[in-house]
Amino acid sequence: AIQQRQAVAERYLENVLDSFPDDYVQLQRAFEIAEIADVENLTDFKEDYAMSLYERVSFAQENTSSLEGLQELSLAIMLVQKLVPNGPVLKAARAAFTEALQGPFTAADLPFVQEAIKLATAARAQIPA
Repeated sequence: AIQQRQAVAERYLENVLDSFPDDYVQLQRAFEIAEIADVENLTDFKEDYAMSLYERVSFAQENTSSLEGLQELSLAIMLVQKLVPNGPVLKAARAAFTEALQGPFTAADLPFVQEAIKLATAARAQIPA
């Protein structure tokens, strides 16, 4: 019965990781279920997912000049802070966000800046004065 419960929890975790990689509520629930079921390779799943988040943050950090890049960085930061909150990547990602908001900006950039500030707030990044 224990092995069956572990197998079901592991399959559920794999399914959520594949199907809902951006849904931290589903991900958090799947990791909790796997932990309760004492899935044997749970540490490997967590490490693999953490590495994928770190890669995602790194990619997004390189694309902060576009709104799409900032949206991806904001989402990646939110996933990291919910699922892997104690890593150095979170601090570096937030710093990259703050750097992207340094400017200089013109009046034509106002829509971009307004949206970027909303994303920065959601990501708990510092907004430069």
